[in-house]
Amino acid sequence: MTANVDAATRSLHGTALGDAFGETWFFRPADQMQWLVEERLVPQGPWPWTDDTAMAVSLHRMLREHGQVVQDDLAALDGVPAEWLDAREPFPRQ
Repeated sequence: MTANVDAATRSLHGTALGDAFGETWFFRPADQMQWLVEERLVPQGPWPWTDDTAMAVSLHRMLREHGQVVQDDLAALDGVPAEWLDAREPFPRQ
């Protein structure tokens, strides 16, 4: 299978955005959530991403480097790539 890195990158960006947005709704009182939804407001940023995005970043890295998922290599990856941890932008440009 040939990887479509551009499509994978767009998918990763959408996944990370959804993950970060969803994370802002955890641990809020029900009445606050009800009010935010009724007023169509979104929680103030920054919106931190979670381990779900970290796993997606590792999969993206694997596709970018190998063109496919190599399970043993994926398992050997050491967490989130440094370029994401050190980035000033949420999505480093390639």
